[in-house]
Amino acid sequence: DPTWLSTNLGILTCIECSGIHREMGVHISRIQSLELDKLGTSELLLAKNVGNNSFNEIMEGNLPSPSPKPSPSSDMTARKEYITAKYIEHKFCRRLCSSGAEKQGELLEAVKSRDLLALIQVYAEGVEILEPLLESGQEPGETALHFAVRTADHTSLPLVDFLVQNCGNLDKPTGKGNTALHYCCIYNKPECLKLLLRGKPSIDLVNQLGETAYDMAKRLKAAQCEELLSQAVAGKLNPHIHVEYDWNLRLEEIDESDDDLDDKPSPIKKERSPRPQSFCHSSSISPQDKLSLPGFSTPRDKQRLSYGAFTNQIFMSTSTDSPTSPITDGPPLPPRNAGKVAPGSTLALPVSTQSPSGSSTLSKKKAPPPPPGHKRTLSDPPSPLPHSKGSVSWGNDTGHSPGERSLNKFERLTHSAR
Repeated sequence: DPTWLSTNLGILTCIECSGIHREMGVHISRIQSLELDKLGTSELLLAKNVGNNSFNEIMEGNLPSPSPKPSPSSDMTARKEYITAKYIEHKFCRRLCSSGAEKQGELLEAVKSRDLLALIQVYAEGVEILEPLLESGQEPGETALHFAVRTADHTSLPLVDFLVQNCGNLDKPTGKGNTALHYCCIYNKPECLKLLLRGKPSIDLVNQLGETAYDMAKRLKAAQCEELLSQAVAGKLNPHIHVEYDWNLRLEEIDESDDDLDDKPSPIKKERSPRPQSFCHSSSISPQDKLSLPGFSTPRDKQRLSYGAFTNQIFMSTSTDSPTSPITDGPPLPPRNAGKVAPGSTLALPVSTQSPSGSSTLSKKKAPPPPPGHKRTLSDPPSPLPHSKGSVSWGNDTGHSPGERSLNKFERLTHSAR
């Protein structure tokens, strides 16, 4: 697979042929690796707009038969002979112009119509790109590069880039001494200036007014051009520069990251539940996600969620209780029928209840100790004894243990019989 790019021609080549391209020199082919080198968008303009098929239709439009084009199994000698004939001698290209004047006319027409392939055609036929155009421009002595910069927009940047990389001299002035750099500042073309500065032209050249391109950008308040030139003067300009250009990428050519895909709304609309959703039982959480949530219990064994099971930022605290502890995590709920007494039944008196005669009818019986880890709740009665006098009897929801309740009933009957 071809993994090497000729940035000034907009074609790809294999690693074997890339070495021959390097030997020809950067004025013929400027080779960069797609895998090893760092490329900016400015270096991809021609690759996007030319390509091997379009380039070969021009440069191989007049191949003899049998074709001398090497195959993948050809040796390096055969490859070098063919590459030299194709790229240096332009031996196999179509010839459409019969004179130099006709070539100059086609060059002007290609620049005016912004036709990149027509420009490559006259380039292949050997047109002098730096010759002044036949049609007089804004200034006498304008070249194709001057004209392309002056009339450039975002759609014509590939054509400007081809002229920049293949004209051979970026410092050619007009009759007034203005180079292509001056033109970028006069007509405020920062994107063209980026392409020119990548080719490292002379920045300190002055025109007839004694102004450099930087002086002109400063005087005309072309802020972007001024900033780019100041970076170039200081040697801080990034050679792999980004240019503003409409790439017209198809949807399948866009490589989206996982984050971008996650941010996109799902085409499947989820129905909302008519009632509010709880934290763990939201219908938008899959069963697998539910099982991974802390404190989640299946419907088969529903129980109260432990607040200490959540360790995220919502609750800001963690519980040291073991998740396998048999002790309930929260206080027990009070009975629904608390305070209701069946007809004909008698409530047990508290321990401290006095008889009508004023003497206590019951002796204090110690209740069994509370289970370990039991916590007092608001539903429990107040302690009848100070904490310093023995253990405290917690009792059940009515204030007494079942044993005490039976004993009180028996003794009341005995007392009434007396």
